Amino acid sequence: MKQNVKEIVTVLPDARLQYRYPSPSRWSKEVTSDMEAGLYFDTRISHPALMIFAMDTDRDRAKQFDRATFRELQPLIEQTEMKRQEEIDAFQANGSHVRIVEMRHTAHYCFVHKPKIVIQLMKSFLLQTIK
Repeated sequence: MKQNVKEIVTVLPDARLQYRYPSPSRWSKEVTSDMEAGLYFDTRISHPALMIFAMDTDRDRAKQFDRATFRELQPLIEQTEMKRQEEIDAFQANGSHVRIVEMRHTAHYCFVHKPKIVIQLMKSFLLQTIK
């Protein structure tokens, strides 16, 4: 996570934060356009699904900064956490065939960061689904 923060956040001389995303600009524009059109947010699921949500990512990353920077990031962190909870609620509303797991203190690459836990969750879900 430290490396990721170093790659995307620069603290400017006036203490403002500048974010940069290493993705090619054409790709970013197309993804952003699709996201704004709502193409990535369909939460209807009719089949059994295991949804693993990475939790605490932004909060953990922000703790690497000094207190003033952390306070500056706090509204963004809270907004992200609220949005994630809305997504969890929307997926869970599909019914009991959707299993939600909130994995604490990891990021979207939790399968690399905590592979044993992810493998255990997947095996458990698949064995339960087959029965």
